[in-house]
Amino acid sequence: MKRIAPAFPGKDLRLSLLVFFGVCAVVGILPFAVWRFSRGQLLAGSIDLAIVVVIVGAVWYARRFQRVEAVSKFAVIFLSGACFVMAPVIGTLALYWTYPTLVANLLLAGRSLGLKVNLALIVGLVALTDLLPDTAARTTFAITASMVTVYAYLFAVTTDRQRDALESLATFDDLTGAGNRRMMEHELAERFDHAVKHLLQYAVVVLDLDHFKAVNDTHGHEAGDDVLKQFVALIHEVMRGDDRLYRMGGEEFVIFLPHTGHAGLAAFLDRLQDYLRPRLTGPGGPVTVSMGAAVVEFGDDSWSDWLARADESLYRAKETGRDRFCIAASAYDASSSGVGPASASASSPGIACSSENQAPRSMRRQRSLQNGRHGDSGDQATDLPQVGQATSSIAELSSRSVRTRRSR
Repeated sequence: MKRIAPAFPGKDLRLSLLVFFGVCAVVGILPFAVWRFSRGQLLAGSIDLAIVVVIVGAVWYARRFQRVEAVSKFAVIFLSGACFVMAPVIGTLALYWTYPTLVANLLLAGRSLGLKVNLALIVGLVALTDLLPDTAARTTFAITASMVTVYAYLFAVTTDRQRDALESLATFDDLTGAGNRRMMEHELAERFDHAVKHLLQYAVVVLDLDHFKAVNDTHGHEAGDDVLKQFVALIHEVMRGDDRLYRMGGEEFVIFLPHTGHAGLAAFLDRLQDYLRPRLTGPGGPVTVSMGAAVVEFGDDSWSDWLARADESLYRAKETGRDRFCIAASAYDASSSGVGPASASASSPGIACSSENQAPRSMRRQRSLQNGRHGDSGDQATDLPQVGQATSSIAELSSRSVRTRRSR
């Protein structure tokens, strides 16, 4: 099952480790800096103080600007370099600081960079003949430092695997592999803020399998689970690389479509339904899907308002017969001019819906050729009168909406 990595992969853990090592650096190194200044060891004291200042600044920068990965790599290289520079100044005492540095390197920078930096630090310190004058001392340090590196590497591997497993449980639906509700809320909130800030057109689709309860009641929950897994697999075959799929609960799913306006949204939903109708089946026969969608609007106060408009469109699709899609029109124009014949409704004046149980596109094209028509335009004019009028009307209103948003 295709899974998309979550948008927040372990940053909090790495930031916590960075803060922890920063606190350790302050508590462990700052007293030595004060002591060395009091003893007149100005060079060693200055290096200790510089290490503390740089580490504190790096932690602040990582927390302030969320550049955790870049700061972690910088901290690893800086601390390892500081260990090497301090060795000729304070002698063998620097070796005691090497061991925690080796551990920090693998936990902060990741296994690949951590191993490279650790190897370079060990080789560099062994090469300092004044620090380790005899072969026995150099061999002992190299072996013990290598053992610490191996232990830290194994710990880092185990930690990464456990974190990945926990993140998968926390962010993905175990049955279908789609993102779960927690991931959906996190990512839609981010996408909504980005769309409002940069005046982008993002769309969200709410999908619901029609009469799915009957599948569970008649054929059992295992059969229902198979239908859900088949449904998600089929959607992944239609989705683009940047699209996201979430399971909101039960048989209800949500698709996020970046850089998609009303016209593109209608085309995607038409293509998706054409793809699902002949392929999505259960033990009792074909399983149909109702869809409601909305493009983010300037009038939406939050991502939940955006999703609520899509959910209202889904309710409209269910209310008017199921096995269709409905799209929420622009909030600016629905109240004044409507969105075409397909959306004319006293209960939902700002929602446009596809026609009922329209045949798949391939069948419509075949019928058009048999009737002497060529291309999709004539086909759609005959079989999709409501979608065509509603889509063009929505697209026009959407463009006016975008211009209004930009003018504001």
